[in-house]
Amino acid sequence: MHNKYCVIDNASVVTGSFNPTAAAARDYNNLLVINSTALAAFYSNNFERLKIRNKEKTPTTAAVAGNKLKPKAAILNTTPVEVHFCPEDGCMEAVKRELQKANRSIIFAAYSFTSPELANELILKRAEGLAVAGVIEKSTAGSKYSKHAAMAANDIDVKLESSKRLMHHKFFVIDNETVVTGSFNPTMSADERNDENVIIIKNKEMAEKYLGEFDKIFG
Repeated sequence: MHNKYCVIDNASVVTGSFNPTAAAARDYNNLLVINSTALAAFYSNNFERLKIRNKEKTPTTAAVAGNKLKPKAAILNTTPVEVHFCPEDGCMEAVKRELQKANRSIIFAAYSFTSPELANELILKRAEGLAVAGVIEKSTAGSKYSKHAAMAANDIDVKLESSKRLMHHKFFVIDNETVVTGSFNPTMSADERNDENVIIIKNKEMAEKYLGEFDKIFG
């Protein structure tokens, strides 16, 4: 259970990478507060599903692939927003689709990055000439599954966060206008085993906030 969200009065959603702990307040995290009955309904429905399957076995990959859940999308004022829940919604595929749309740039910040599928997508985009840069938590980059070395070897400007703070973010910013965030680390476990949420927000002002945070950590 790796989600981090709260639904208030069926009208607001609080989500992001932030766990409700004292340590999280000191670490690098992001927190979204969104006032939307539509989004609140998506998260409330997921919460009810979590309660129902509390004692059930996690769905198999095949079962997830065959799931026909309706897309969870809404327009907030003029901002398109999508929500995906792992493992049933195929979060990895949703993130990959957004990366494939990139035309100019991709930046990312991740606590752990072990997904060969998403790493390959970033490598392909860099080979096409896009600006691709990222930052990964240093304590996870030594894993044999980490894609840090592979991305660095393929001309992606990826750094390890080296301060005393934990780099706990999980976000991508695409073409300075699309934000992908939530509880989802780019790992196979997050996609197939964990309970996670991914939120995709197409809004330049929101993207600027995440770019500012990225520049602060990356610099």
